[in-house]
Amino acid sequence: MNTTNNPSDPPAPSPPSITPPPRRRRWPTVLLAAVIFIGGFVVGAGTTVIAIVNRVQYAIHHPYQAPRRITKALRKRLKLNSRQAREVQAILARRQEALMTIRREVHPRVAAELEKTYHQIDAVLNERQKKKWRRLFNQLRARWFPQPPPPRTRPAGK
Repeated sequence: MNTTNNPSDPPAPSPPSITPPPRRRRWPTVLLAAVIFIGGFVVGAGTTVIAIVNRVQYAIHHPYQAPRRITKALRKRLKLNSRQAREVQAILARRQEALMTIRREVHPRVAAELEKTYHQIDAVLNERQKKKWRRLFNQLRARWFPQPPPPRTRPAGK
């Protein structure tokens, strides 16, 4: 190999210069990931709260369906056989009726206290606030404190 430089030879290529890649800032990526994570958490938590509130309100407004729902859950968890499930549901139905009797007895007293609260707060408010308060109170009372259902009538012979 000839190591002499001949003027007619093209110049030897210089070694490629190694330039470091531009430095990426990581904080926008980390910030975006954090925002997505927190957003997912908030949406998930909000959805869970809404689902729980809806289930509780459904149970409040449909108390006679509780024995069937509870029996279904206990059947899975305790692996009840058919006979046990029937007996458990009958027990729960009797206890539910007893609880509803208590609820019907106590309801007027609780309603009277709520009514006092309603009027006392109403007396403190101006007219614009009273309008909002009355609407809000009535919505809350209908949602969370419905009139208990009447006693169930049993078919003759039972």
